[in-house]
Amino acid sequence: MPDAIANREIYEALQERWGWTRRDERALFRVSGERHVDMLNGLVTNDVKGTPVGRAVWAFLLTPKGKIIADLRILRRGNELWLDAPRAAVDGLVAAFKKFLPPRFARAELSADALLLGVYGPRSEAAVAAVTGLVPPREPLEFAEAERDGAPVVVLRDDVLGLNGYEIFAGGAAIAAFESALAAEGSRSSGVRLDEATFDVLRVEAGLPRYGTDVTEANLVQETGWEDRAVSYTKGCFVGQEVVVRVEHRGHANRLLRGLRFDAEPAAAGTSLFHGEKAVGVVTSAVVSPRLGPIGLGTVRREIAVGARVRVGTPDSPAHAEVTSLPFPR
Repeated sequence: MPDAIANREIYEALQERWGWTRRDERALFRVSGERHVDMLNGLVTNDVKGTPVGRAVWAFLLTPKGKIIADLRILRRGNELWLDAPRAAVDGLVAAFKKFLPPRFARAELSADALLLGVYGPRSEAAVAAVTGLVPPREPLEFAEAERDGAPVVVLRDDVLGLNGYEIFAGGAAIAAFESALAAEGSRSSGVRLDEATFDVLRVEAGLPRYGTDVTEANLVQETGWEDRAVSYTKGCFVGQEVVVRVEHRGHANRLLRGLRFDAEPAAAGTSLFHGEKAVGVVTSAVVSPRLGPIGLGTVRREIAVGARVRVGTPDSPAHAEVTSLPFPR
């Protein structure tokens, strides 16, 4: 059975208008201190120090053996860094910060009340402007901010679903107000609340891996396909750098995150993939898209080329899937 089946009406609204959802699967850390930028820059895979104030950057935090603890979206604010992280990775992050961040120079605190709203679709910019009073940024990974009731509100541009997209970060009370405002604006301008299943379908179409599902601590950076946006090879040292550089110089990872187009019903996450008699991968997400039909994500051995057909479940299964690049074509 698929993990998710899109609501066609909501899906089409996102293609033509806009929709919004609470991103409860994400958590927010605040990093501050005398040398907080330098300290975090020495931990993560991307160049935080070289990122201007008012912009964000994607990065990974790794173990010393190069395995992924978390994917991070790091917002560089004037006096602190905000780390948007998978909630499933919070325990690993807390342990890593305790081990690697000297409290004399930097402190990472999990925000107890900060929440995230995602607003996506061709008309999302107007909706965000209407409910926040901010001018939404136009450039990817740029953010604008203001204060509401003495607390910061941040609007980040990031087209994570392959659609125009904004993320609104705010405290719990402000988020509740924004949710009400988005619902009212939706009634006025034909916006919709995006349900979890339809979000998951759009996520798979965009090739956006979810930590704990498509990417885990068993994975190396190069297996995710995100190294171009989340790794700097020129910024200097970071935890796990030796492994990342060794894989890069060797020329490849042994397995890659790929798209899957199933011939019939999508296979459940965890189903093995075969090429001939050889197991060559595993399904990690499976959904039904109104536009593309049954699709999924999976880790597949590098030698299985895009366009190859694999058997789903067993070496002699009649069920097949085509291996595709990511994101799926729009």
